[in-house]
Amino acid sequence: VGGDGALARGREAAERLAWADAYTALSLADQSSPLAAQDLELLATAAYLLGRVEDCLGALQRAHQLYAERGDHRGAARCAGWLAFHLSNRGDLAQASGWLGRANRLLEHERQECAEHGYLLTSAAFQQLMAGDYAEARETLAQAAGIGARVGDADLVAFARQLQGRALVWEGRVGEGLALLDEAMVAVVAGEVSPLVAGTVYCGVIEICQEISELRRAQEWTEALTAWCGKQPDMVTFTGQCLVHRAEILRL
Repeated sequence: VGGDGALARGREAAERLAWADAYTALSLADQSSPLAAQDLELLATAAYLLGRVEDCLGALQRAHQLYAERGDHRGAARCAGWLAFHLSNRGDLAQASGWLGRANRLLEHERQECAEHGYLLTSAAFQQLMAGDYAEARETLAQAAGIGARVGDADLVAFARQLQGRALVWEGRVGEGLALLDEAMVAVVAGEVSPLVAGTVYCGVIEICQEISELRRAQEWTEALTAWCGKQPDMVTFTGQCLVHRAEILRL
């Protein structure tokens, strides 16, 4: 009963964006009885937003294993994809590559179109961007955004649109790129996407605006980011970037 109560408190705290409460309650529930895969994903999100990256990775690995054991290839691939994302962000590129390879294999026989296919396309597009293949990246991201729209995954659409905008800007098509960045941010400000994706898109859009000295947009989105962070006082991830962006804008 105690474990069930803690689990309910953890889920409710996550809905309120009270990440410290969510992390504590879900961890207690996990000690009482091992969490189900979905709740482990929620624990991973809370841990990540609190800056507990190792705990996030551990929860995602456990969720991946549970999904794989019951033959849920999409769930397992989703966890593998987020593992790759987090590992790549901290510079563990070989491990990230391994998890991406696993995610791709898991979806090889998944004939029905799903959001996980789109997320893997965004990973491929990111590599194309880093290699300077902007046109190819745009096409890949258009496919990912199309999948997101068809399956109703707002996270995927916003994430793909943000990267599409970046590709266009780097390609020299600044006006078109900024329009896509604004489109991605509309979904974020409207609260249509998950906190992890929202923070990633916020920082990505502000970064590219500052890179091209688009100061009006950078200021507007920095103010929005500051307000978003203010609604989640427990959050650690993204708050450092928020303060840096804000300081740079004030300085300019």
